[in-house]
This record gives sequence, C-alpha cells and structure tokens, in this order.
Amino acid sequence: MKALLLVLLTLALPVQAEIFKCKISEFKTVYQAKPCGAGTVKNQKIELKQRSAKEEAAAVTRLKEWEASYAAKQAAEKEALKAEQEEALRRAEIKAAQDSAKAQLDQADAQYRQAQALENANKIRSRTLYYPGAFPHQGTSPHPGMLPHPETSPHPETSPRPETSPHSGMLSHH
Repeated sequence: MKALLLVLLTLALPVQAEIFKCKISEFKTVYQAKPCGAGTVKNQKIELKQRSAKEEAAAVTRLKEWEASYAAKQAAEKEALKAEQEEALRRAEIKAAQDSAKAQLDQADAQYRQAQALENANKIRSRTLYYPGAFPHQGTSPHPGMLPHPETSPHPETSPRPETSPHSGMLSHH
C-alpha cells in the first residue's frame, strides 16, 4: 500500500525538465532534452513555467474537446467517403444497365436487319415459278420443271407471259 502511495505521489509531482531549441540550419530546428551539439547555428534553452492544477485541468479539457472534435471530423470524413463510394457504385450499376440495354437494342436491330434480309431473299425466291413437267426437254431452265418469273426472265421473248391490258383490265397474250 505504501508503495502504491509512493508511486501516486511521484506521478502527481510536476517533473521539471530542460528543453533546448537547436537551430541546425536556416530551415531546420530541433527540440531536445540535452544541450545542442557543436554544429548548431543557434542554441537556446527554453524555460518551462509551472502550471497550476487549474491550468492543467483546463489544458486536459481542451485536449479532450479537441480529440472529440477530431474523432467527429474523422467519422464525418469516413461517412462522406462511404457515401461517395456508394454513389460511384450506383452510377456504375446504372451505366452497366444502360450499356446492357444498348447492347440489347443493337442485338434486336441486328436481328431485325437479318429478318429483313431473309424476307427479301424469300421474296426473290418466290418470284421463281415452279411448273412440274413444264418444258422438260427444252433446256431453257437449269432445273427441269422450273420457269423463271416473267418479270425477271432474261429473254422476255422466249417465255410466255400474260399481260394486263391497260384498257380492259383483262389478260391478253402476245
């Protein structure tokens, strides 16, 4: 118990230490507990005045207030950084969704163009008329029984085609 009291008294008594301000160069100053060395430009001993218990308590209070303020500032900065990261993630998700939608539209457009091309190809194929057994021995068609469409025939004079009379609307043969 006496040892504990001795330790508490030792801690409670103010410690007197000497502080030396050593100016090493025009731009560098060092504070230390022992006198400055020979290479210093300026050597100054700093006198520390003893503070009263009231001044010490006020200093401790200011330190605690500063620590609380600093902790609040750090928490606010951390929260702001978190909000910033969440916003960046939200923007990235929106951009990814927009890119996906654009890719889907591009794909749908490509499918539409492909369907149009197939439809056009089918229209061209449907212009070729097939007549089973027509002209089997003449060799005018590369495929027996198939005649080219009258509008696309390379030799209109060789293929019979019905025409509509502009006056009567009836079919006539030439």
